[in-house]
Amino acid sequence: MRKLSPWSAAWPAVLFLLTGCGGHGRLETNADPTSLVLDDTSRTLYVACEGAQTVEAWDLGRRSKTAEASAGRGPLRLVLGQGQDKLYVLDSGSRSLLVLQRPALKAVGRLRLPDAPSALWDETDTRSLWVACAETNRLLPFAGLNPLPAIETGQEPRDLAREAGKDFLWVADRQSNDVAVVKLSEGQVVKRVAVWPNPLRLLLPADGNRLLVLCEGRDAVPAQSRVQVVDTLYQSAGLSWPAGKDARDFALGPDGRRLYVLTADRLLVQAADTGALLAELKVGRDPRALAIAPDESLACVSCREDQEVLLIKLTPSKWLP
Repeated sequence: MRKLSPWSAAWPAVLFLLTGCGGHGRLETNADPTSLVLDDTSRTLYVACEGAQTVEAWDLGRRSKTAEASAGRGPLRLVLGQGQDKLYVLDSGSRSLLVLQRPALKAVGRLRLPDAPSALWDETDTRSLWVACAETNRLLPFAGLNPLPAIETGQEPRDLAREAGKDFLWVADRQSNDVAVVKLSEGQVVKRVAVWPNPLRLLLPADGNRLLVLCEGRDAVPAQSRVQVVDTLYQSAGLSWPAGKDARDFALGPDGRRLYVLTADRLLVQAADTGALLAELKVGRDPRALAIAPDESLACVSCREDQEVLLIKLTPSKWLP
């Protein structure tokens, strides 16, 4: 891993700020679009609309809605199943997990939960599910639909990540300011890695041995968001770099070189290994979630106050780390 560049050096000549979003596409959705997931094999974008209590499917190529399904009263979070045939809707309002069959978004099941779900990881090969519950600080494992003993995590688990073929599941605990390491074969937390305050989202780059943690930093003094790097081999925190203020979501480009961080008013483009700032792109009002097209030509941002998903044209060839 290369040495972290100072933030003062993160303003290269290619840095620019778009003063508006004119010329970019928009998907006019139902009320209050929040969570997004993108099927990168078919370029279908799924949008959870909490105000309308619906989930929508959009063909990004045609810019047209292809399906719609009823959902709960929210807050809602979407998770695409590892087998690509199912879309999970985490419905905190009704404390349940709705399973939709793709691409028609036909409801094929609903799992009632004892707590409000906040994150999910599924394992298609073993038909296993792990559901994090922020209300009670627990991880609920399932073998098929059969519940297994709950696992105590940290305070307010908000996201999950797992390395393929590994026995560890990583849990971002927003209020305890750590990432819990769950050993699945033992069904317990074996280590907690302290990170920057308020971890929200987790990413595992394909190059291995590191976990990227998006930390909101609301409890930091002064308040500042950061991306924290965790070494998954030694299970220890390493470098971190600034990521604006009030960060909400992040995503990696397909080649793993650029990291896109969504904040309250802009989209930051950063070098994925150093955090060097490459560009800033203006977004709409009250952005909530982010998805990057498989060819990195487009960023999809759900803008709740604007009642739309903003489609921002990307030019990654100009943003070389």
